[in-house]
Amino acid sequence: MPHSQWVPGPLPEGRPTYVGLADVLAGDIARGRLRTGDRLPPHRHLARTLGVTVGTVARAYAEAERRGLVGGEVGRGTFVRSGFGLAEAPGSTEIDLASLHPPITDDVDPAALLGATLGALAADPGALRSVVGTEHGKDLPAHRAAAATWVAHAGFRPPPERVVLTAGAQHALTALLLALAAPGGVATTPLTNPGLIAAARQLALPVLAVESDEEGMLPDALADVCASGQVSLVHLQPTLANPSGRGMPATRRA
Repeated sequence: MPHSQWVPGPLPEGRPTYVGLADVLAGDIARGRLRTGDRLPPHRHLARTLGVTVGTVARAYAEAERRGLVGGEVGRGTFVRSGFGLAEAPGSTEIDLASLHPPITDDVDPAALLGATLGALAADPGALRSVVGTEHGKDLPAHRAAAATWVAHAGFRPPPERVVLTAGAQHALTALLLALAAPGGVATTPLTNPGLIAAARQLALPVLAVESDEEGMLPDALADVCASGQVSLVHLQPTLANPSGRGMPATRRA
C-alpha cells in the first residue's frame, strides 16, 4: 500500500516539536483526514516535507504509538490504528487487550460526542466549575457522593466521606500497595493483573502466586500461603478478572 500524502498543518507553539507533531496527527485522525489503515509517510519523507530531523519524526510517531493512535510494522511502515487505539494494523486479527478504550462503532463518531460534551460545558460555566473545581485541595463532596453511589451494590453502601478519588486505577492500586502491603508481599492468582505486577515491582514487593482453578483462587491454597507469614495483602478479581475475563461464582466468593 503506498503511503498517504498526509501533510500536517501548523504545529502548536510552546511545545516540543515531536509532541506538537503527534498532537496534529491525533487531531487529523479525529477529524477524519486520516483513517484506520492509512500508512503514514516514511520518516525521511515527512522530515524533508516539514524541514525537521528524522529523529523528530521518529519521536513523534513513537509518541503517537504510545497514545494508541498508530502502529509500526517492520518493513511495511507506520499505520493509523484508530482514533482511540482499538483497531490493529491492516490484516491483523488480534486485539490488544492492554489498551482500554471506549467501544467505537460505525454509528458512533467519538469526535462529535467529545465536541458536544465540550460545547455543553462551555455553554454552562457552572457545569465546568463543578467538574474541575476543588475546595482547598480536597475532593469535592459532590464527586465523592457520586462515586459512592456508583460503586454501591447489594448491601455495600460506602459513605461518601470514606471515598478517596485517585488519578486512575493504576494510581489507586499503587496507593493501596503503599498503604497496606509493605513490608510483606501480595498474594494473587498465577495469571493476574499486569498492573499489579508492575506496581509491586516498582515498590519492590514480592508477589506470591496462589493456586487457582477455573473458578478463581482456591481457599485452602490461600490459607496455606497466608500461614507462611509472608503475605500482607490479598489481591482478588472476582468480577471480570484481568486478563482472563472470568468471574468467580457466589459459592467461591463466600
